[in-house]
Amino acid sequence: MEPRAAAAPEGSRDRRARRRSDEAGALCRPFEVPAHYAIPAHSHPTDEHVVVTSGALVFGMGDVLDKRSSTNTKLTVGGFVDASANVNHFAFTRDEETTIVLYGEGPVEFNYVNPNDDPRNQPNAVRHQ
Repeated sequence: MEPRAAAAPEGSRDRRARRRSDEAGALCRPFEVPAHYAIPAHSHPTDEHVVVTSGALVFGMGDVLDKRSSTNTKLTVGGFVDASANVNHFAFTRDEETTIVLYGEGPVEFNYVNPNDDPRNQPNAVRHQ
């Protein structure tokens, strides 16, 4: 396991792939995230593509993480989402550990809607919710 990207909430594990997520160029990177894990509302400067390979991930759009939104989508194994560049979205897990594969163009950048949600601003914060 590689250390998580600094912008990813504490608790995720980054499995080493062909390219580091902080390097420029095409990347395909698996991440393991624990149960009850939340990634607050954020965007990326490039398109983000996510495939669920184990467990389940709930994905939503908007400026605030809203676990009750009727527009959230539960992605199970084989489910995927394409998030366009600069569009705010969020994700969370419920009762099971989940593995996703992130692919797109690196470096992976997180731009949090609320700066207080950015782990780089609170290095000791844990995002289990």
